[in-house]
Amino acid sequence: MAAKRLAQIKANGGTPLAEVYSLMLPMIRSKKPDIFLTLSDGEPSDPDAVRAMVHTFKLLGIKMVAIGVGPSPMISTIIASNLKHLGYENTLAVSRLNDIPNRVLNVLGRN
Repeated sequence: MAAKRLAQIKANGGTPLAEVYSLMLPMIRSKKPDIFLTLSDGEPSDPDAVRAMVHTFKLLGIKMVAIGVGPSPMISTIIASNLKHLGYENTLAVSRLNDIPNRVLNVLGRN
């Protein structure tokens, strides 16, 4: 069902993260996961809308966690910092995809 909803999003070269969250919201409300993990390689097309959607998910009791993936440690750190400003509770910067499995467990476990 999630794939069907996400297929509705038109590719436009940007990152329509708020639109993705909006399309997933009905399923999120019914399933109520404890944690919602977002992987990002850049800036969302509408940061204010993302901030509002992250707030909405948090009001549902969902821990919002994000991982910034970049081509270098410096760029991935900038991405993760920007994600923190969007309201995510925990963020992580990764420049090597192989680091994700071990480091994801750490970020998911933080309080």
